Amino acid sequence: MSDELVHCEVDRAVATVTLDSPANRNALSSRLMTDLEGHLAAAAKDPGVRAVVLTHTGGTFFVLEWT
Repeated sequence: MSDELVHCEVDRAVATVTLDSPANRNALSSRLMTDLEGHLAAAAKDPGVRAVVLTHTGGTFFVLEWT
C-alpha cells in the first residue's frame, strides 16, 4: 500500500489524477497539495498527455467556490 495521497495513471493521452485521502475527506492539506502539484507538473511535461482528469477516492470531493 502506497502512502501517497495522490496517484496518477496515463492511458491513451489522458492523465487521471486521483486524490486518495478519504480518511480526511480529501482535504487540501499541504502534503496532498505537494503531491498534487508534482503529478500535475509531470503531466504538463509529458508530451504524450493531452488531457488531465481529476478524481477522488471515498465519498467526498473538494469543491472550489468562486465569489
